[in-house]
Amino acid sequence: EIFRWTGQYDRAAALDAARMVPEERMAMRRAGAAAAAGSATATVPLQPNEGFGFGRFALRVGSESVETDIQPLMSGLELPSTQALYSVLEPVGARGDTTYGVVRQIAIGGVRFGPVPVRLVASLRTARIGLDLLSQLTPTIDAGRAELVVRSEAKEIPGNALPALLSFPGLTFFARAGDAPVSLHTVSGRSVLRGLRWTLDMSAGAIIIEP
Repeated sequence: EIFRWTGQYDRAAALDAARMVPEERMAMRRAGAAAAAGSATATVPLQPNEGFGFGRFALRVGSESVETDIQPLMSGLELPSTQALYSVLEPVGARGDTTYGVVRQIAIGGVRFGPVPVRLVASLRTARIGLDLLSQLTPTIDAGRAELVVRSEAKEIPGNALPALLSFPGLTFFARAGDAPVSLHTVSGRSVLRGLRWTLDMSAGAIIIEP
């Protein structure tokens, strides 16, 4: 999972004991190591979507644009199984209703990232992205302004740092000193962040509450 969170997909695939189906392992091996490029920062509209995650934004997958929910309890990128999205995929195999493969590049505004292993799922209507993938772009979520900010380069984010822990799946953080950690996806975790502008900065191991 650490290799997933750092975009070292080929190193994750090399672990014989890693829990993944052969098709996923093959996709991760082919993806290799991912890197960010393009604009230093990008800001895109973020639709509120409390029932499905932390919001919905437009993700470009290859040449295709797809509405995507930010899901705190999943890993990687899942896409609806459409002909348009299949055309930008390098497929490696299928299992049940899921096709595994690699896309050379995804983009949020002017920030690009890739290559990325993906799953095309027949039952999906909206794409879903996990925090493991999104975190590599140091994302800022601002529900008040309805915007998502991502970055291709490391940058120190000012604000109050709440120490965070990976919990596989998901993420927990310490909302207050001396209290037990809360899960980001739970009602109590979301209530801490509701109405605030916050950044997931994994280089600092923290959720940064911006002024």
